[in-house]
Amino acid sequence: MLDNKRTAQGTWSPSEQLLPINQLELKAMDLGVSLLIGAHRLPGDKEMSVLIMTDNSAACASINRQGSPTSAGLQQLAFQLWEKADRWGLVLRALHLAGATNVTADSLSRGVIAQSEL
Repeated sequence: MLDNKRTAQGTWSPSEQLLPINQLELKAMDLGVSLLIGAHRLPGDKEMSVLIMTDNSAACASINRQGSPTSAGLQQLAFQLWEKADRWGLVLRALHLAGATNVTADSLSRGVIAQSEL
C-alpha cells in the first residue's frame, strides 16, 4: 500500500521468481519507493521520512541496518535502495508486522483482495 491511498501489485518475471523470498521482498520495497518518488518527490525537495511495513524480518533488518552482513543478494539490493533514497532525500525505516496483520499486502501478492480484508 502506498501513502494510505493507493496500492500497487504486479508479477515477478520467471527469472525473478527464482530469487529467494527475502530478495523479492526488498525488490518490492524498491519498486514501492520508486512509485512513491514518482508521485510525491521533486529533485531538491526537503527530506522525507518513509516507513516501510513488512512481515519479512530479514528484509526489515536489511533496511534498518542499511544492508545484510549474511546475504550478498540482500546487501546489494539494500545498497541500491538506500542509494536511491539518498538521491531523493528519503530517510527509510522498516517496521516488522506480524504476518496475520499484513492482510492487504498478502492479498495483493495473491492477486485478489476480498472486500472484507480492506
